[in-house]
Amino acid sequence: MEFSIDKRDLLRGLNRTHGVAERKGSMPILSNVLISTQGEDAIRLSATDLYQGVSAIVPAKILREGQVAVSAKTFFDIAKALPLGEVSVTVAENKGMTIRSGKVQY
Repeated sequence: MEFSIDKRDLLRGLNRTHGVAERKGSMPILSNVLISTQGEDAIRLSATDLYQGVSAIVPAKILREGQVAVSAKTFFDIAKALPLGEVSVTVAENKGMTIRSGKVQY
């Protein structure tokens, strides 16, 4: 999976979803946000706590389709720390994720 997105669009979607993801609980998957590609021009960010679910579709340039679940808090914290501008996200076959913006890489 690979996409690029404006930092403001990414934060707009994460602001809606990361708060729903549980921080502590018996099911670790509930602390994640699911990122999935939607066609060639958007991603969907989804989170649930089993009582409510929230989803946000935000514009992005999709280079390779896919989906991945990542820690909602960690991804949100990284996104906030990135410089303004375009953010590139790449998920490798081994499920390792690289996040780049300008000269910054996580």
